[in-house]
Amino acid sequence: MRVLYPKLVEEAYNYIAKAEPAVKNAPNAVKSEIYSKMVNDGIIDENGEPTQTAIDRGFVDGDSELDYEPATLAEFKAMHPCYKEYDDSHFSHTDQGWVIDSYVMKSLSLKALHDPNSSEEQRSFARHALEEIERFS
Repeated sequence: MRVLYPKLVEEAYNYIAKAEPAVKNAPNAVKSEIYSKMVNDGIIDENGEPTQTAIDRGFVDGDSELDYEPATLAEFKAMHPCYKEYDDSHFSHTDQGWVIDSYVMKSLSLKALHDPNSSEEQRSFARHALEEIERFS
Protein backbone atom coordinates (compact mmCIF):
# COMPACT_ATOMS: atom_id res chain seq x y z
CA MET A 1 0.00 0.00 0.00
CA ARG A 2 1.33 3.41 -0.96
CA VAL A 3 0.27 6.50 0.93
CA LEU A 4 -0.30 9.59 -1.19
CA TYR A 5 -1.01 12.88 0.52
CA PRO A 6 -2.51 15.93 -1.18
CA LYS A 7 -0.27 18.89 -1.91
CA LEU A 8 -1.88 21.02 0.79
CA VAL A 9 -1.08 18.32 3.36
CA GLU A 10 2.52 18.14 2.12
CA GLU A 11 2.84 21.92 2.28
CA ALA A 12 1.42 22.03 5.81
CA TYR A 13 3.77 19.22 6.86
CA ASN A 14 6.80 21.06 5.42
CA TYR A 15 5.77 24.24 7.25
CA ILE A 16 5.35 22.37 10.55
CA ALA A 17 8.58 20.39 10.08
CA LYS A 18 10.56 23.61 9.64
CA ALA A 19 9.15 25.00 12.87
CA GLU A 20 9.25 21.72 14.81
CA PRO A 21 11.95 19.36 13.45
CA ALA A 22 10.89 16.57 15.84
CA VAL A 23 7.90 15.78 13.60
CA LYS A 24 10.35 14.41 11.03
CA ASN A 25 10.61 11.31 13.24
CA ALA A 26 7.14 10.22 12.17
CA PRO A 27 6.33 12.05 8.93
CA ASN A 28 3.51 9.83 7.76
CA ALA A 29 1.78 9.86 11.12
CA VAL A 30 2.00 13.65 11.13
CA LYS A 31 0.72 13.85 7.56
CA SER A 32 -2.15 11.54 8.46
CA GLU A 33 -3.12 13.85 11.33
CA ILE A 34 -2.87 16.90 9.08
CA TYR A 35 -5.03 15.22 6.45
CA SER A 36 -7.70 14.29 9.03
CA LYS A 37 -7.71 17.80 10.49
CA MET A 38 -7.97 19.43 7.05
CA VAL A 39 -10.89 17.18 6.07
CA ASN A 40 -12.64 17.76 9.41
CA ASP A 41 -12.13 21.53 9.09
CA GLY A 42 -13.44 21.54 5.52
CA ILE A 43 -10.15 22.70 3.97
CA ILE A 44 -9.92 19.68 1.66
CA ASP A 45 -12.41 17.03 0.69
CA GLU A 46 -11.79 13.32 1.24
CA ASN A 47 -10.08 13.14 -2.17
CA GLY A 48 -7.62 15.82 -1.11
CA GLU A 49 -9.06 18.53 -3.32
CA PRO A 50 -9.18 22.06 -1.88
CA THR A 51 -12.65 23.25 -0.95
CA GLN A 52 -14.20 26.67 -1.38
CA THR A 53 -13.31 27.25 2.28
CA ALA A 54 -9.63 26.74 1.44
CA ILE A 55 -9.91 29.26 -1.39
CA ASP A 56 -11.84 31.76 0.74
CA ARG A 57 -9.28 31.51 3.55
CA GLY A 58 -6.35 31.98 1.14
CA PHE A 59 -4.86 28.50 1.51
CA VAL A 60 -4.99 27.97 -2.24
CA ASP A 61 -4.04 30.46 -4.91
CA GLY A 62 -3.90 28.16 -7.90
CA ASP A 63 -0.12 27.81 -7.79
CA SER A 64 0.15 25.67 -4.66
CA GLU A 65 3.36 23.68 -5.00
CA LEU A 66 5.94 22.08 -2.75
CA ASP A 67 8.99 24.24 -2.08
CA TYR A 68 11.30 21.56 -3.38
CA GLU A 69 10.70 18.06 -4.62
CA PRO A 70 13.85 15.97 -4.95
CA ALA A 71 14.28 14.49 -8.41
CA THR A 72 15.86 11.25 -7.26
CA LEU A 73 15.21 8.79 -4.47
CA ALA A 74 18.78 9.31 -3.26
CA GLU A 75 18.07 13.03 -2.81
CA PHE A 76 14.80 12.24 -1.04
CA LYS A 77 16.56 9.87 1.36
CA ALA A 78 19.27 12.47 1.97
CA MET A 79 16.58 15.00 2.91
CA HIS A 80 14.84 12.43 5.15
CA PRO A 81 17.53 10.29 6.81
CA CYS A 82 14.96 8.15 8.64
CA TYR A 83 14.33 6.40 5.29
CA LYS A 84 17.94 5.51 4.46
CA GLU A 85 17.78 2.00 5.91
CA TYR A 86 14.82 0.95 3.75
CA ASP A 87 15.20 -0.73 0.38
CA ASP A 88 14.37 1.39 -2.64
CA SER A 89 11.53 -0.99 -3.52
CA HIS A 90 9.46 0.57 -0.70
CA PHE A 91 9.39 3.96 -2.46
CA SER A 92 7.76 5.28 -5.58
CA HIS A 93 7.45 8.64 -7.25
CA THR A 94 4.05 10.00 -8.21
CA ASP A 95 2.66 13.30 -9.44
CA GLN A 96 2.45 14.30 -5.78
CA GLY A 97 6.07 13.40 -5.01
CA TRP A 98 7.85 10.55 -3.28
CA VAL A 99 5.74 8.10 -1.31
CA ILE A 100 6.47 5.17 0.98
CA ASP A 101 4.60 1.94 1.37
CA SER A 102 2.84 0.71 4.50
CA TYR A 103 5.83 -1.44 5.48
CA VAL A 104 8.01 1.64 6.02
CA MET A 105 5.21 3.55 7.73
CA LYS A 106 4.53 0.64 10.08
CA SER A 107 8.22 0.18 10.81
CA LEU A 108 8.76 3.86 11.65
CA SER A 109 5.61 3.93 13.76
CA LEU A 110 6.71 0.90 15.77
CA LYS A 111 10.13 2.45 16.28
CA ALA A 112 8.51 5.60 17.66
CA LEU A 113 6.32 3.56 20.00
CA HIS A 114 9.29 1.60 21.35
CA ASP A 115 11.72 4.50 21.59
CA PRO A 116 11.91 5.67 25.20
CA ASN A 117 13.01 9.10 23.93
CA SER A 118 9.97 9.67 21.73
CA SER A 119 7.45 12.19 22.96
CA GLU A 120 3.84 11.39 23.77
CA GLU A 121 2.89 13.34 20.66
CA GLN A 122 5.16 11.15 18.51
CA ARG A 123 3.68 8.01 20.07
CA SER A 124 0.18 9.35 19.49
CA PHE A 125 0.96 9.99 15.82
CA ALA A 126 2.49 6.51 15.55
CA ARG A 127 -0.61 4.87 17.06
CA HIS A 128 -2.79 6.81 14.64
CA ALA A 129 -0.65 5.75 11.67
CA LEU A 130 -0.89 2.09 12.71
CA GLU A 131 -4.67 2.43 13.03
CA GLU A 132 -4.82 3.93 9.53
CA ILE A 133 -2.68 1.11 8.12
CA GLU A 134 -4.98 -1.44 9.71
CA ARG A 135 -8.07 0.40 8.47
CA PHE A 136 -6.86 0.45 4.87
CA SER A 137 -5.34 -3.04 4.81
